[in-house]
Amino acid sequence: MPQINCYIPIKLRLAGELSEAQLEQLGQTVTRAVTARLEQARRTLREHGYAPSVETVAPIRERIDQSRLSNGRYGVPSYDHGGKTVDAPVTGDTDTQIEAMWQSAVDAWEKQSKNLASIDERARARRIFILLNLGPANPFKNLDEVDTFIDLCVDLGDDEDKTLKTAEQLTDKDERDALLFDEGAAFPNTWAWRVRREFYPSVDLDALRRTFESAKSRAFGLANGLADNVWDRGLPLAKAEASSVRRSDVAIMALSLRHAYDTSNEAISQFTRGLWYWERAQTHYILVQWYKWRLDNQIDEIRQGKLVIDKDEYLSLKGAAGLFQRKLSAFEVAAASSDMRKTVVALQLQLPTRFYRGPGTGGMQFSWLAEEVHPLWEAIAKVDARIASAGKFDCIWRALVWAEARDYFAAAGKEVYEAIKDNWLKMIGTMVAILVAQAIPGLNVAVDLVLAIKFGLDGIQAAFDVGGALKDAGGANTVVEMEHASARLASVLVGLAADIALWAATWGTTKVAKELVQWRKVERFVKQYGDSAETREVLLKAKGNAEEAETLLKAKREHERQERELQQAEQRRQAAETERQRKRQEEEAVAQQQQEHEQEPASARKQQAADKLAQEEIETAAKQRVSAKQNRKASDKRVQEEAEAADRRKAADKWAEIEASRTKPKVERAVKPGQEPDFAASYDAAAERSRQARNTVQDLKSQLSNLPASSSGKVKEDLLDALKGAEQTKSIAEAAELLAEKALRDSTLKLHEKLGAAARNRKEFRDVTRLANGEDKVGNFKVDLTKDHIAPDHIVAIRRITTDPKFRGFEKLRWEDQLEIVNMRDNLVAMKGSFNSSKGDRPWREWKQAKQYYDSKVVDKMIAQELEVERLIVLEIAKRLPKR
Repeated sequence: MPQINCYIPIKLRLAGELSEAQLEQLGQTVTRAVTARLEQARRTLREHGYAPSVETVAPIRERIDQSRLSNGRYGVPSYDHGGKTVDAPVTGDTDTQIEAMWQSAVDAWEKQSKNLASIDERARARRIFILLNLGPANPFKNLDEVDTFIDLCVDLGDDEDKTLKTAEQLTDKDERDALLFDEGAAFPNTWAWRVRREFYPSVDLDALRRTFESAKSRAFGLANGLADNVWDRGLPLAKAEASSVRRSDVAIMALSLRHAYDTSNEAISQFTRGLWYWERAQTHYILVQWYKWRLDNQIDEIRQGKLVIDKDEYLSLKGAAGLFQRKLSAFEVAAASSDMRKTVVALQLQLPTRFYRGPGTGGMQFSWLAEEVHPLWEAIAKVDARIASAGKFDCIWRALVWAEARDYFAAAGKEVYEAIKDNWLKMIGTMVAILVAQAIPGLNVAVDLVLAIKFGLDGIQAAFDVGGALKDAGGANTVVEMEHASARLASVLVGLAADIALWAATWGTTKVAKELVQWRKVERFVKQYGDSAETREVLLKAKGNAEEAETLLKAKREHERQERELQQAEQRRQAAETERQRKRQEEEAVAQQQQEHEQEPASARKQQAADKLAQEEIETAAKQRVSAKQNRKASDKRVQEEAEAADRRKAADKWAEIEASRTKPKVERAVKPGQEPDFAASYDAAAERSRQARNTVQDLKSQLSNLPASSSGKVKEDLLDALKGAEQTKSIAEAAELLAEKALRDSTLKLHEKLGAAARNRKEFRDVTRLANGEDKVGNFKVDLTKDHIAPDHIVAIRRITTDPKFRGFEKLRWEDQLEIVNMRDNLVAMKGSFNSSKGDRPWREWKQAKQYYDSKVVDKMIAQELEVERLIVLEIAKRLPKR
């Protein structure tokens, strides 16, 4: 009979993961589809007469419930027993019984793997379930083989390794890893051992601990020389840093990366490097300790069944181990090298949040812990106490020493330092007496007169600057104050100010012995003729030559006397002419009357006599006038000759100076090429001088207005002279302030830096501190001004106003409009100085440390206020922008 092949295509498409109910329904659907296709094939064969067909029937029966099958018997409801379940022997197909018995065991152990109380028992049940599910190598022949296989699976399931080996034997290929990933809960000990073997580091933790403890001891040992180092040289700061450093910035600036990279033997540099090595060794130890601790915990959790390893979890462990190895390698490389940059790289990998760029800090910084910087603060405290107990002259010398040690001086400042260093105590005392106390040792001559004669009017302001710097240095009580004084002294000791300082320091020495004679003569001249505007004028013209000044004064007074005589002669002539005319008129009237009535000859003779007398008086007055003119011309000639002689002497002196300068080395006193002046500092200094000059004028006016009526005229005259001089100084200072502000505006500084320097010198900014009366207006509490200070804060920082797109158009405003906006009353608030330093330019909403200083309600209020001020600034910019 020929073979007929029938192809019955069945397509099955599954989407997603099916539930038990859906799988049941799918089986019935497939059965019906196959049955229908078989019926179709049967009909096709019959229609072609190939063979008789038997109808294919898909029997519908109850599915076997494995929980009701036990030992070849099956539990069914009994009619005779009122529906109760009774065990009936299973008859029929043996394969069905084998399948039912095997499936019953599989379901039972799967259920136990989920429900048993003990983690170990659940893992064991799961391993037995896995082995049962894999099935025997050959099909079962009878129920005994099933029972034997189940017992074998139970025995093998007691051991994880036996389970894995059996699974490998029952599969076509090595699927050990796949089984471990899929059934991680069944093999906790295997996974624990494997994780330890693959990921546990072999680093000696005790050795690392000893290394970091040794590094700590060495760092603390290096701190022993810090106090002496700071006393001898000051902090390792640039001049700009020294002029603005605050106590809260000391550790940041002194222990910066710049000083860590410094390989010098200076104590503070060695201590800084020691700290970085200690931090590296400690972090190295913590890195390994933490990783081992974390991995130990994970291994324990794996053994306890709390952590089940699957493929994702394994990859996570592998990634963590790789990251740890990279960090560990960086620390090991750094530990084996003296290159500080490798230490920094290792710390940046492990502690990225400890590195930051703070405002005004000049580069990358590192957050040191309190324990690490404690030795530095102890050293600073020792130096603070030493400065506080030192004398005024000692403090001034210390400021000069620090400026020299840190190379703050320009050439002129170095010249002053070198000139006084061998006899500094006496010379500084002389400088302080002349420039601060306004008293020249051994002379009773006004200091400003001497300065004006020797250095010109500009010398008075330069001396004022030097005196202020000396006063600041002499009053320093802390390292920070001494740093400020050191930077200020170095800044003012340039050009004319350095010449004045050197002159003041060397006063009374052999260098100025000849000058001392000159000033003795000036002193006698002032005593003889008085300290008046007239005497000062001639002394200035004579460049301090008392003899020449006396000659000029006498010539001036003689000229003035002759002028007075000439005026008096002219007045007498005019009076005589007037009298003559009056008499003539009277006589003419009398003569006419006599002529008319008497016609006597005597009247004519009398008239002639009167005319003759008048003519003689006129001629006498004319002769006197001519004589006065001749005397005046002679006086003018003498004055001219004396002036020419003075000019000749000046020319000779100038020629002598030129000749002397040819042999004297030139000293560079200007700003170095390529180095831009500190416009902000210059403007601050000019603004401060202007304020002090205005205060001086105000004080003198107040003294005049409150002068008692009983005071002598000399007191009032002295006050008026002082007021006149103070107003002149004020005019000069205000003009200098305007020039400094213009230089600041025209400089290449960024806009926020220019505005910041100008804003802090405006009255509205300074009034914030004055009106605060020692109170932090944000938190409404008093500040201990012996430990901190009050600082005005721009709620919306100037940097934000100049850079944030929200304030578009601000850069187009006039300079004064910009200053008025940043210093709006709503944008200024008084804060505790250290809090203000922490905030910096950050908005309140980004200042994470705010709630360490203020209550959360206060912080929320300031965030809301900041938003309101931003709105006001935007409106103000729009209002002030030029209309198109």
